[in-house]
Amino acid sequence: MKNRSLFFIVLVVCAKLVNTSCPSTCSCSNSTLGFYVDCYSKSFERIPDLPNDTYYLNFAYNRIHDIDVQLCKEMPLLQYIYINNNLIEEIPNETFTDCHQLITLDIDDNKLKIIANMDFSSLRQLRTLDLSGNAIEYMHPEAFRNLTSLKTLDLRSNAIEFIHPEAFHNLTSLEKLDLGSNKIHIIDENTLRQLPNLRYLYMGNNNISSINSISFQEMPNLYH
Repeated sequence: MKNRSLFFIVLVVCAKLVNTSCPSTCSCSNSTLGFYVDCYSKSFERIPDLPNDTYYLNFAYNRIHDIDVQLCKEMPLLQYIYINNNLIEEIPNETFTDCHQLITLDIDDNKLKIIANMDFSSLRQLRTLDLSGNAIEYMHPEAFRNLTSLKTLDLRSNAIEFIHPEAFHNLTSLEKLDLGSNKIHIIDENTLRQLPNLRYLYMGNNNISSINSISFQEMPNLYH
C-alpha cells in the first residue's frame, strides 16, 4: 500500500513537471506576469502542453491546423496569442470562452472563411484582433458584439463582399478599422455610425462606388 501511494505521488510530480516545461525548440522565460513562450517558426503542427501560468504565446509561422478548445481552460492567464501564418481553417465553438484575460489575438494569414457568432463573445478585455490575410467571406452580424474594449480590428486582405449594418455594433472603444483589399461593393450608412471613437479607417482596394456622407456624421475623432 505504501509503495502504491509513493508511485501515485511520483506520477503527480512527473505530470506537474511536464505541465510546466518549455518545448526544447522554443524560447521561454518566467516573470511575475507568468510564463512567456515563443515558438516562432518551429514546424509545430499543434500547440503542445505548456505551463498553466503562460501569459504570452507565440506560435506564428508554424503548421498548425487546429486550435485546441481547451487552450484557455489549461492556460487561463493568457493575455497574448500569436498564431498567425499557420493553416487554421476554422475556429471551433467555445475555443476562446475561457480567455477572459486576453488582450491581443493575432490569427492573420491563415485559411479562415467564416467568423461565426460566438467565436469571440467572451473576449471583453481584447484590445487588438487581427484577422487579415485569411479568406473570410462571411462574418456573423454579432461576431464582434461583446468586444467593448477593442481598439484595433484588422480585416484587410480577405474576401469580404458584404458587411452587415450591425457588424460593428457596440465597438465603442474601436480606434482603428482596416477593411482594405476586400471585395466590398457597398457600405450601409449605419455600419460605421456606431463607432464614436474611430480615428483611422482604411477601405482602399475594394469595389465601393460611393458612400453616403451620413455614414461619418457620428465619428468626430476620425482622422484618416
